[in-house]
Parts: sequence; structure tokens; C-alpha cells
Amino acid sequence: MPTAATNSLVSYNAPTSSIVTFYISALDIYAQSDVGVSGIYQGETTTQNQVSYQAITEMVDIPYTEAATWFKFQTIADDDNLNTIGNGIIGMKGVDSAFTSVVSVPSKSKLLKTDYLNTLAEYVFGNREVADFFTNQKEIKDAWDVAKNDAVANLNDSLAAEGGDDYKLAKDASMELVKNMLVNNANRFALEYNAVLDDAQKAPNSPEENLDVVGGSGTGAKVTIIADVDNGMKQIVIGNTVTTDAETGVQTTTHHTGSGYLANDTVTITVQSGGVFTIQLNSVQAAILNGETDTVGANPPLLPGDKIRVKYTINSPGDQLDTNNSEVSFSQTFYVDYLLQAV
Repeated sequence: MPTAATNSLVSYNAPTSSIVTFYISALDIYAQSDVGVSGIYQGETTTQNQVSYQAITEMVDIPYTEAATWFKFQTIADDDNLNTIGNGIIGMKGVDSAFTSVVSVPSKSKLLKTDYLNTLAEYVFGNREVADFFTNQKEIKDAWDVAKNDAVANLNDSLAAEGGDDYKLAKDASMELVKNMLVNNANRFALEYNAVLDDAQKAPNSPEENLDVVGGSGTGAKVTIIADVDNGMKQIVIGNTVTTDAETGVQTTTHHTGSGYLANDTVTITVQSGGVFTIQLNSVQAAILNGETDTVGANPPLLPGDKIRVKYTINSPGDQLDTNNSEVSFSQTFYVDYLLQAV
């Protein structure tokens, strides 16, 4: 029945409770803007401090799975959803480092000791060519060996200490490594990294959601795969389900992470077309599947062939005298590359 308007001579039917939305796509092109250059992720990378001795000694036989545990990072769990706290990641202390298992510089220690003796001769006698003037060369070389081993021990003590500045060093080292990897090896932090499809023609042409992750040590994770037969793998992300409360209209997203996945696990994901994706998980991927990047954290995704470079410094004795009976001192610095090997 028509309803009479109280302020008009016109009568009308009451409108329905539904609201119609008119979408005008022609306006889309005007309602857009680019994030400026300052919004580009620049990342960070290490600037190497120069050394006095340029020859680099490579230390081999460091298992990559062991070295990775020396460092650890965690994503920030609560940052008001605005990344208001720093970079959204923090460095953590890994397990006690194992540089103590490497107590020698085998391939070039002779060259380094010779360089030390020559430099000492320059400071004492004014000439690098007269190192033979030292009548205690053996004792000097033995002392160099002791100093080098002490430097390795100092490194371990710093990374293994709990609390204080040394503990901060351990966390800073992890953060520095992660930042470098995010710049140079960002793909290692993605679930699709190292994923292999058994048959390219079986890749999905549209996203396939909430597929089971099978195998390995863990259970329960589901993922969404985006790929196509022409371009191959595009993305793998943790699956999710969105539910809407019937009364309030509030949407809740449930992410389908699992538990128990470990680095080096091999897992498979089967798509509807019959293709099977196989992934050997690195530590970050395992943490993502477990949903632990913001709680337990993860070790950086180091791999065989990576190097951990450390600058070592050997200081001459503080009471060393030159031929004029004046105190002289110097530092010999050199790099040691710890080459990560497959187990």
C-alpha cells in the first residue's frame, strides 16, 4: 500500500532494504598512483672492510646444514600491521657456532706467516727483505699459530655467549647475513624455490587452492599453486579459507599451516591435472609450512657452495721495539672463506 509522505503532496512506495552498487570501470585509470622511488625495497648488503693481505684462504669441509644453525632470524609477530618496528625481521642467536672445528688455515698459513715476518721486519729493521735477521723465527711463527687459533676461539666465544654485547654480536651477525641474502638470494625465501614439476604439461592453468603437502616429517599444511604450462611455476603460497560471520559480516582468514616439517625434507604437491610438484625444503620453507617464522623463527637458507667470509686480525706484541728502541706495532688482516659443502 502506498505510504504518504508527511512533507510532500507526493506518495511513494518505500524502497527495499538492499543497496545497489554501481561500478564504473572507466574511472579506474584515474584512481591510481605509483609508490615513489623511496618506496622501492633497496635492501642492504655488506660493504667489505679491506685487508692488508689480499690472498683469501678457503676453509672447506664445513657442512652447510651445520653452518646454517649458527644463525637465526625471526619475523616480527606484532607490529600494528604497519611494519612500525624496523624491518619486520630481527636477528636471533642460533646454536653455538662451530668455527672451533676449524682450527687451522692449511693452504696458505705459510704465506700468511711469511707475510707477518716480512711486515715485522719492516717495522723493526725498516726493510721487508731482512726477515732472516730474526734469530727466533720459529718462536715468532709458533706465536702466530697461537694467535690465529686464539682468534678462532674468540670468534666462537662471541657467538656463543649469552647476554651482553657478545650476545648482541650473535644477533647482529644473523641479521647481517639475512639482509645480504634478501638482496642477493631473495628467491630462497619463497615456497616455490627449488620446486620441480614432473611434467610441464600438467601444470595448472589457473590457481589450485588448498592442495595437500605430502611427505617429509610434517603434516597438515595446504598450499595454493599458481602456474601455467607456458611459463611454469609462478607462485606457491600457504592455503587459506575465508569465512564470514552470518550476523556481523566479519571475515576471518584461516591459514592452513602444519607442523613438524624440517629443512631438507622432500615434500610433494599433486595438482588436479595430475602433475606432481616436488620440493626439497630449506629451513625457511619448512618454517613457513609450520607457521613458525614469527614464533620459533628460522635459520637462513644457506646452501652448498655458499661462503661465510670472516676478517681475521693478528696484532703484533704491544711491547715490540724497533732498532731505535722505540715501540712499534701493526696488525695483519686477512679474509677466511668458510666454504659450505654438501653433507
